[in-house]
Amino acid sequence: MKMLVLLLLILNACIAQPDAGEKALIPSIKSVFYQIGNRKIEVKISRYGNADNIVYVNMHDDEKTSIAATQRLLEKTGGLFIRIENNGLRNIQFKQGTHSYTFDPNRMFSRKGIHQTLMNHGRSGDAIISSIEKFGKWFLKLFPNDPDCIVALHNNTDGKFSVESYLSGNDRAGDALAVHINPRLDPDDFFLTTDSALFAKLAKGNFNIVLQNNKTAKKDGSLSIWCGEMNIPYLNCETQHGRMSAYSEMITAASESIKSLGPGGPVFAFSSEHQQDRLEVESDVPVWFGEKKVGIVMNADASRAGNITGEIAFDKKFPLYSNMDFFLLAGSNGEARFEVRIDPTRKKQPMTATTLNFKFRKNLNN
Repeated sequence: MKMLVLLLLILNACIAQPDAGEKALIPSIKSVFYQIGNRKIEVKISRYGNADNIVYVNMHDDEKTSIAATQRLLEKTGGLFIRIENNGLRNIQFKQGTHSYTFDPNRMFSRKGIHQTLMNHGRSGDAIISSIEKFGKWFLKLFPNDPDCIVALHNNTDGKFSVESYLSGNDRAGDALAVHINPRLDPDDFFLTTDSALFAKLAKGNFNIVLQNNKTAKKDGSLSIWCGEMNIPYLNCETQHGRMSAYSEMITAASESIKSLGPGGPVFAFSSEHQQDRLEVESDVPVWFGEKKVGIVMNADASRAGNITGEIAFDKKFPLYSNMDFFLLAGSNGEARFEVRIDPTRKKQPMTATTLNFKFRKNLNN
């Protein structure tokens, strides 16, 4: 038995270390505290390097696999990690007066969600709801302004919550705008996002992923709902407890996908008439402004002869104006390039169109 424990400790140490030859980033860590009733809740903020455009958040202190895998990733890539320290427990317990209360910290971002989680664990009350609501607002102020993405770190229990929960006829079907499932993967290992460009990117990578319907999803006070309401890109990375290898693969893919897309912005439908014998446009094709990538083709349908339609997600830091023209440039081998250009002779006004018409040019050099 002692030998087995020793082997497990050695294996865990190997997993936790960065690859040989790499210099691990050492985080700058500070703790901040918030008092509720008799509890002083600790929130630990770890900054790896200077990057803080992607915020990694852990709400449930019992979900250790997500924490360990993310720390290992951030030692390599850098980033900001915010987590609630709660003695290894999922829910926060405190005493106010003569009563004890329990709530899920991932349900504290609306009064309705707070009331429901309190009732799920015993009792509620207006004064208690207000206290937890203030904690939620204080917690959100720890995030930097205008992050590229908030990445929530979660683990689940085998068979109790999975990507299949969002399929038609199941309990969370109304929360989903789209679902992509890879039947070769464990359904407990999946992403959920509020961002359609991230959904397209990770679905193309053949991960299990759900696109949250920000209009119809249940207002349960969770961070994903709050981000959907505030139009902040959000991604939940979720695996079964203990699946370190799967979590490491997924959180790495999440980081790379967010960085490849850049900040999430508005999504536009597009169309383009063309005179090309063969023109195939796949998802993930960039949209260029000069040599700067400003958007990405999320999907494209060329099934109708002479016409391509689809959707494009633009970088939110790239504002669109009415004096811009949009071009689909095609080469003789079928390659395509999407471009945005400015016509200086037209008045610059905010873009009001919801569908963009891309003008077709046969020569990529034009």
